[in-house]
Amino acid sequence: MRRRLGDNPTPAPVTTRTIEEARNTEPAPPPSVRPELTRSDEGSHLSRGFERIVKSIFDDGPEIDEQFAELREKLAFDERASSKSSGQIQDALDRASEYSQQASELVARAKINLERFEAYASITESAIRERAHSELTQQKEVGTYKGRFSKDDVESVMTQIAADEYSTLNVKRAEVKRTIDVLEALAANWVDRTRNLRAMLAMGRGV
Repeated sequence: MRRRLGDNPTPAPVTTRTIEEARNTEPAPPPSVRPELTRSDEGSHLSRGFERIVKSIFDDGPEIDEQFAELREKLAFDERASSKSSGQIQDALDRASEYSQQASELVARAKINLERFEAYASITESAIRERAHSELTQQKEVGTYKGRFSKDDVESVMTQIAADEYSTLNVKRAEVKRTIDVLEALAANWVDRTRNLRAMLAMGRGV
């Protein structure tokens, strides 16, 4: 049965086993999203109007990968003032303003995905940490470990009993964060594009 956030975990029975045996013990698969990350109109303490705005950004938008591909492609627009009329620049500015807004929404959606990942990761890491504590406690009881175990001791055992799973979580966390960096840079580029087009339009009008 899957463990929900907030449940009190049942401590593992203390038995004599090796690190290799602990490594082969599979934890129960955790849920992918914490309950508090699931939105609903009831009990969310949000006004209905604001809830509709949230829904329009996170539920009703295009697929996030399709939006990213489109915004990156549209950024290749040729904005040279010498080859554009005032009307064309105005049209480009209007489009850039819209794309800039979409890029900001894309970043917001990406950050929510990071929150969902961290919710999953925290439950998974907690399960691995629990197994590591159990292993160290057992070693201490049979006399193979002396003294109080530190955070580094726990981390070390975690990497031994769930090496692949623990490594995968850390790599995926880094990938997600760096992806958000890329999306934030894309949004900043659209802000710059809008600013440049506005300056070009003003220059063409002699402002």
